[in-house]
Amino acid sequence: MDQVAFWQDIQARSQSHWQRWQAHLGAITVGATPHLSVAIVGRPGVGKSTLLQHLIHPLTLPAGATRWPVSVLTPDPPILWTDTPGWTPEQTPVIQQALAQADMCLWVVTPADTSELQALLQAWGRPVIRVVHWWAGEPPLWESPQANFIATVVVRLFPTAQPLRTQWPDGRVEWSEMTLPVDVAALQTLLADVLKYRAAIACVNRLLVMAQREREWLDQQRQIPVSWWPVVIKAVAVTLAPGLLFKVGISWCADLGITVWLSRRLHLPLTRYGIERLVMALGLSSGAVGLESWFAAGQGGFTVWGDGFWGGLTGYGVQQVARAYLQQGVVWASNGPQDLLQRIYRHLSPGSWLHSWVEHCLRLVNNLS
Repeated sequence: MDQVAFWQDIQARSQSHWQRWQAHLGAITVGATPHLSVAIVGRPGVGKSTLLQHLIHPLTLPAGATRWPVSVLTPDPPILWTDTPGWTPEQTPVIQQALAQADMCLWVVTPADTSELQALLQAWGRPVIRVVHWWAGEPPLWESPQANFIATVVVRLFPTAQPLRTQWPDGRVEWSEMTLPVDVAALQTLLADVLKYRAAIACVNRLLVMAQREREWLDQQRQIPVSWWPVVIKAVAVTLAPGLLFKVGISWCADLGITVWLSRRLHLPLTRYGIERLVMALGLSSGAVGLESWFAAGQGGFTVWGDGFWGGLTGYGVQQVARAYLQQGVVWASNGPQDLLQRIYRHLSPGSWLHSWVEHCLRLVNNLS
């Protein structure tokens, strides 16, 4: 399968999965448009607006902190640029809103920047290019890209006069001034290369959002308390059953009824994933009731109370097992986000930034569970 067909297949499967669970996952707009959406973030005065002005010259943009993000769409390259206000704790919700609509991010920093934005961007999970605004001299060596920080680029934005010291052989020292030119060529080259993978970036971002939405939804369901009335009904029915075969049959029917009822209560349809485990759980539950009744035969009243207790206990266990596998049927369905992320990870060449980033996304998704 070639690259275009592969990403089209991934996108079609993710779209189908989202449509199936749209009522629970809500609207997901990441990657819905053909252009790449890039947010520019950083602390106040670091050069975000100046960088954007040089990237899409000669368009002028307002400089300084604003109360809302400023977005500009350029047709060539097809990028929606979003300039955010300078990061402060008070501006965090505005920046998070801009990041939620972005495919990737340019994080503008100075060499001494210790902004808390790094933790926010790592949890965000989407590709981040760290743009180091270097004033003068030779930049130091930076650590290799890792996690979702896919690259580090050094730029010079402000053409300011810099002192230049000259010492003559006779001991005289003269000072003159030199002007450092604006240099964003390396960043432009990197963006041109990243732009080739905008379909891949959009697909992975969409799957990451879907996985996070699913975990939030399933976490809410886990907080729904276990109902005790099915447990009591099964315990009473098993207690009143006249013989061993009747007890096993009633236990099986009660467990099946509990599973179907739980599926409707949690709005989780029975899927192929885990159906064998659900059938096995029902068989073990009914078999345990039958074994308990057979071993306790001849013990008089103890058999009745033991059957009832064991029937209720297995009914409670079936609820817990069915809840777990019904939820996993959503997350690990054949076209679920985790399954598709695994397919993408196996398809990519190891060592590339795209491969490393998808690996980071998988770790984020697994940490959610």
